[in-house]
Amino acid sequence: MKLFSALIVTFFLGFSLNSIGQESNLRAYLDSKQFYAPGSGNYIELYFQFVGYSLKYKDVNIGLQGEIAVSLSISEGDSLIRSDAYRLQSPIMKDSIIEDFYDVKRFGLEPGRYVLSIELQDLNGSGKLIKASQPLVIEDLGEAISFSDIEVIEYAKKGGEDIGARRLSDFRLGG
Repeated sequence: MKLFSALIVTFFLGFSLNSIGQESNLRAYLDSKQFYAPGSGNYIELYFQFVGYSLKYKDVNIGLQGEIAVSLSISEGDSLIRSDAYRLQSPIMKDSIIEDFYDVKRFGLEPGRYVLSIELQDLNGSGKLIKASQPLVIEDLGEAISFSDIEVIEYAKKGGEDIGARRLSDFRLGG
């Protein structure tokens, strides 16, 4: 799992170099963690961190906002197991204060070997598509006493329905 995370981060770092003319390319980091929930089974969480200054922004009535096209797929051999494609808007940036922003995706998966494929594109930028594909091994965490992965966080605040905080049981696993 650590090798997987390190390879994906290295891959995205390779695409993060600035090109000639100071035009910045989309820059993102990916981490993943495996968990087990009784009654739901094994699942994986994918954590994206998008580097704020690497995006192009459009003026909106109260600030600046970026938009990214995200496509994720998990396959086993020739079979597509899970997929998701969506447009992710950045938080509205005020003035010239541009911060990183985050996204989390959760997929319920049976133990086994899969391939995770990711495509990212800054919809306000040059249109350059970033593609990555990596093997993914889901361990069976429900068969014996074990610990799920631990997620280290950079920022936390008290949750509530107004910011979308929900219990694990409130989420539908499987994308």
